[in-house]
Amino acid sequence: GLQVGAGITLSKLLDLLHSQIESQLPHRTRGFAAAAEQLRWFAGRQIRNVGTLGGNIATASPISDLNPLWMAFGAVFTVVGQGTGLREVPASKFFLGYR
Repeated sequence: GLQVGAGITLSKLLDLLHSQIESQLPHRTRGFAAAAEQLRWFAGRQIRNVGTLGGNIATASPISDLNPLWMAFGAVFTVVGQGTGLREVPASKFFLGYR
C-alpha cells in the first residue's frame, strides 16, 4: 500500500507512483500503474501542478477520473469531522452517489 496526504498535488502523486513502479515488483504496482495512467490524462499539467488528491476526492463525484480507481483498489481514507475525530472510511462507503 501507499499512504499520502490530502495536500499532495496530482503532479507529485504521479511522480511518486512512477518511483514506486520503478522500485517494486510489477505484481505489487499494477494499481499504481493504473492510477499513473489515469493521472497522465487528467487535465493539463498546470492543473495537476496545483490540484490536490484531497481536493479531487472531496468533490466526491463518483464519475471523476480517479475516484472509481480508489474504490476498485479498496482504498481507505482517514477523515476528520467536527466532533467525530479521526476515522477511517473505505472509498466504497465515502462515495454514496452522484453529488
